[in-house]
Order: sequence, then C-alpha cells, then structure tokens
Amino acid sequence: MGNDIDAMRDRLMMDPFALHRAFFAARGPVKASAVGEQKEARLWLDRLNAQDSPREE
Repeated sequence: MGNDIDAMRDRLMMDPFALHRAFFAARGPVKASAVGEQKEARLWLDRLNAQDSPREE
C-alpha cells in the first residue's frame, strides 16, 4: 500500500512521505510476522505520534 501511496504522491507532485521511507530503510526486507516486528511498529507509531503532538514551550 505504501508504494501505491508513493506513486499517487508522485503523480500529484507532492514530496514523498519521509517517515515511510525511513521506516523501510531501517526495517529492511522482512515479513510482518517476523520476530520483533510488533515492537518495531510500536516504536515507529510512537515516533509518528511525537511528530504530531503539539510541543510545549
């Protein structure tokens, strides 16, 4: 699905979603059921949520 979204963003002349590319660069070619994938997914979701959260100043 991520590749489809990348293709759509490209057609719309939008920048690629950097977090998606960074995730796959760090993750490598593994199956979703691989050992440790749930922890890896949780870390990336936490990172995404941190980016969306308003920062206290």
